[in-house]
Amino acid sequence: MRDKRNSGCGRRESQRKKETEQRRGKGGLVELLVSFREQCFLNLEAPISRVCGYDTPFPHIFEPFYIPDKWKCFDAIKKMINY
Repeated sequence: MRDKRNSGCGRRESQRKKETEQRRGKGGLVELLVSFREQCFLNLEAPISRVCGYDTPFPHIFEPFYIPDKWKCFDAIKKMINY
């Protein structure tokens, strides 16, 4: 589990947050984002954006289409900037 003290409202200089995780809705990242949202919601300029894989089984041949890549991250960053 990640340290919550280091992920607090110290990001006030950017006021935007994007997290990337391969799995959807599982793991410690969801807990981290919820605690960050509780502590810093009023300081954010854009909603927290999550870039993650689909929550469905898939063949390994289609793995490049399901796992988040640099283009999905880039699209999420563009949406946050244009919010």
